[in-house]
Amino acid sequence: MRSLEQWGQIRPVSVVASDPSCHILVDGYLRVEALRRCGKDMVLAEVWLCGDVEALLQLLMRVQERR
Repeated sequence: MRSLEQWGQIRPVSVVASDPSCHILVDGYLRVEALRRCGKDMVLAEVWLCGDVEALLQLLMRVQERR
């Protein structure tokens, strides 16, 4: 939260489009919660053009230390 208060959101969260008005958050849960606690109502997001299962698999391949 301190970093977000001082610098703002630096890295976007990752989402996939579920339908035109809804997105599924794939990565960035802690950033979203920290932004909410800071009173922010907008989140910078990167939209991945794939399904939710494929997005999770790509995320796991990128970041090997996740369980």
